[in-house]
Amino acid sequence: MSESISSFPPPPPMPAPTSNVLGRNINGIHTTLFVSMIVSLVAAGLYFLATINQYQVFSDMKNLNFTSETELMDAATQSDDFISSSYGFYFLLLLFTSIVFLVWCNKLTKNLNESGYGTEKGSGWVVGSYFVPIANFFFVFGTIKDLLTGLGKFFPAMSIDRQKSMKAWWILTIIGGLLARASDSMITDDSNIDEYVTAGGVEVVGALVIVIGLVFGVKAFKQLRDDTK
Repeated sequence: MSESISSFPPPPPMPAPTSNVLGRNINGIHTTLFVSMIVSLVAAGLYFLATINQYQVFSDMKNLNFTSETELMDAATQSDDFISSSYGFYFLLLLFTSIVFLVWCNKLTKNLNESGYGTEKGSGWVVGSYFVPIANFFFVFGTIKDLLTGLGKFFPAMSIDRQKSMKAWWILTIIGGLLARASDSMITDDSNIDEYVTAGGVEVVGALVIVIGLVFGVKAFKQLRDDTK
């Protein structure tokens, strides 16, 4: 009886309540996000091709490569149609993905808190911070880190690489969108052809950044889906 209590073996580890963490159909949301990322990548790829086509049209206009005004107008019209339709397709998918992502943030925050992992912010603020201009870039970045760290407590297969992929998706999507918006603001009624060419080049870079970001997004949400099965 005089033996120290410290000599007794530690109790066996308690099983992690993963069923609670994956409640509220989290696995279904993971699959939806993964599929949405794939379709968004296709749409962004079309948008990227459209920006290249637009840049080529601007360059041909600058270099006087069109043989007639009719040929120029046809090329410009086709380029505008390609840009507007491809970007519209991508934007709708971005809107859908954003809504599903917010649902994921909200439900996973609740699940983690109910399972014993205290998140840094409540489910309401996690969603609300998404709509704070400028600061939402940093808030959502922190939310991703917090939620994936929490999931890692219940699913050891998840590594820091999962956080890097999702953070890269978020950062590059924001940067690409800002570049696309910047290219629009560079054009005014008084702009000359050189300014159109420059703006077109900026939009090509923005579209490429979006595509790269979505490659990370596909990787991140595939890993998330597979790691939490």
